[in-house]
Amino acid sequence: MMNSISPTENQSTNTMTRGVSFKAVIAQDLSLSTEQVQTVLTLLSAGMSIPYIAKYCMDQLGDIDAPLLRIIQRRSVEALRLEVIKKSMIQSIIEREQLTDRLNDQISEATTFSRLSDLYRPFRTSHQHHYSEDDSKRIDELANHLLANSSQSTEQYLENILGDRPESSSDFSDKWLEFAEQRLVLQFYNDADLIKHLKEYFWQRLHIKSESMSTSELNKALKGRGVKNQKRLKRMSALKQTSLEKLTALQIKDLLQGRHEGIINFELCLEDNTAEQEANDYDSHDYDTRALQIILKHLGRLYADGNKPLFEELSQRAWYSHLKPNLEIYYLRRLNDWADEEIIKKFTDRLKLYLMAAPAGPKVIMGLEPALKSGVKIVVINAVGNTIAHTVIFPHTPQNQRSQALRKLVTLCEMYKVELISIGSGTGSGETEQLVQELIQKIENNKPQYQIMDNVAANLFANSTTCETETIDVNFMRALSLARRLQDPLFELVKIDLRSLSLGFNQQEVDQNRLSKSVANAIEDCVNAVGVDLNTSNLDGLAAVSGMTRILAEKIINHRNTEGDFSSVKELSKLDFLSDEVIQQCSGFLWTKAELKDSTKLRVDPRPKFKIAKFDSNINSINDLEVGMKLQGVVSRVQNFGVFVNIGIEQQGLVHISKMVKGFVDDPNDIIKNNDIVDVWVVATDTNKRQISLSMLAPENQKCIKKSNNKRTKTHLRKTASTPKEPIVSAFAAALTAAIDNKE
Repeated sequence: MMNSISPTENQSTNTMTRGVSFKAVIAQDLSLSTEQVQTVLTLLSAGMSIPYIAKYCMDQLGDIDAPLLRIIQRRSVEALRLEVIKKSMIQSIIEREQLTDRLNDQISEATTFSRLSDLYRPFRTSHQHHYSEDDSKRIDELANHLLANSSQSTEQYLENILGDRPESSSDFSDKWLEFAEQRLVLQFYNDADLIKHLKEYFWQRLHIKSESMSTSELNKALKGRGVKNQKRLKRMSALKQTSLEKLTALQIKDLLQGRHEGIINFELCLEDNTAEQEANDYDSHDYDTRALQIILKHLGRLYADGNKPLFEELSQRAWYSHLKPNLEIYYLRRLNDWADEEIIKKFTDRLKLYLMAAPAGPKVIMGLEPALKSGVKIVVINAVGNTIAHTVIFPHTPQNQRSQALRKLVTLCEMYKVELISIGSGTGSGETEQLVQELIQKIENNKPQYQIMDNVAANLFANSTTCETETIDVNFMRALSLARRLQDPLFELVKIDLRSLSLGFNQQEVDQNRLSKSVANAIEDCVNAVGVDLNTSNLDGLAAVSGMTRILAEKIINHRNTEGDFSSVKELSKLDFLSDEVIQQCSGFLWTKAELKDSTKLRVDPRPKFKIAKFDSNINSINDLEVGMKLQGVVSRVQNFGVFVNIGIEQQGLVHISKMVKGFVDDPNDIIKNNDIVDVWVVATDTNKRQISLSMLAPENQKCIKKSNNKRTKTHLRKTASTPKEPIVSAFAAALTAAIDNKE
């Protein structure tokens, strides 16, 4: 009988101080000193924002950037939450008078929420049967008798503990035996050490074996689905057998979604490892059999002289009814959590590149939203982003008012001295681009340049509540957004729900709360890295400044609208709704044009310099292209098989994924994005099919083929040498060891 701990007040408090400090654990995992972690937590607890700490407290912290500060913050919050749960658990168990020294130590040493959940499982109300105190005691005694393999018969033992109770019939005795066996099954299931061992053992050895639809069933499922979903379904059906640790985030999501849609079914299985079987006296690589062997081995250590036949029977009941389903839920949840973390990280990393795209700056810009039947919407904005003109033209089918449209465009460009034109992608984009090319030829002086922008962000802006504050008709919102995004992509994109951007991930399938926090962090990092013009910033941009909140930002903008522009950031001190702490944290990230002009503030924009691709004026059609010719172009669309590049003519060229860089490319989005300016070489053209094949590799690294008018011409291109992908296992293991699991 283990020694129970009496419910004293100091017991739970002492538990919190045992073991290594969570600060030391975080420091060790992140290769930092405990003092550095302590300093970060002290600054955060004082109310300082991460951008402020990253910019102004580096002398105290050393080489710790904003992403690392966020990891420390998240890990410390998880650790503190873990300690709160430990304290609550211990208090609850003390009140039941069931806390033992060993259980107290196990709770104190737990490092994950999953482990705490396993330790507390026996004390959950759902596992407590409502027997009387006397009956519960008798069931425990009978269970111990069954375990002990006593020489006394079970029937005789039952008679002794039940006494002369009138219901002591044979049927009732069988019920008591069933109660005792159920108690033992739950006891095996509630063995936290056994569960921990099973989880760790099988995590390193289990494979997922999937069974996909037949070809006919798959073809039937593919009908009526978009191309993107069709490719995903084919990917799902191609998965066969993979180790848990080698699954990629995309494969995990495919497996879970595929099972949800009934496309595939999968089961957990073991890899045949004869050497391990012999070393551990296991005689089977069947998952269920191996698990039962481990359970019996564990029970044999606990109950050396126990009733082995009963162990075997009850172990099977515990495994199939409780342990196996629990383990599957745990593994799938763990895989899903890791996949979420990977996808969210990659999405926000790519989002930062999107947000930090080069701004055109204070220029007069025309935004064109292409369309055919409904007409091309036009918006012209001035150097600070305000609308100065908007109209609609109908140059395309069915109206075909091309000459009238060109005259109107020329008039707008000359009247407002338009410097740049932003053309949205989508229906009618190619026709509108040709119209703009013709427009530029008609303008004699100060010819504007143009760039094609993807329409996704513009659509999100047009459907958001943010556009309600604009003074022009809602039908022009997409054109307005296209113009402003060319002028300053960061402060236009922060207005929309960035979780909905299409950046090559199925981010709608991940934990949306975690995604929202990560996106907010990315916005905060980018906005504070660039800095904010106090007099022109929109609400969303100002609210992301260090120390600022949306309510305070709204009050500042209202003051600006009624009292006029600020001459300097120092004037914020006159606003009684701003505390000294807020002003201290935000001042270093705000500026005014007057201060920049007087050199009282130094501002360095970390974003790249804005450039427009210089199309070759001698190239007007596909017929002007020659194999090996070097051109400059703009990436218009990124696909998983490569990228399409606009080279200034009607047809866009395709750079296949194998011709982007030397070596292996897993995802083109990892190395390039829309609107990037790239140098390309012509690899092949097919004038009949109106197709252009390009390469981002110089001719010496890519064998070219000749131009052909033959539709049957085949291309025989030398494959670029590919390097194998970095094993996912190492990244997976690093992710697991560097962070505490945030849920069971």
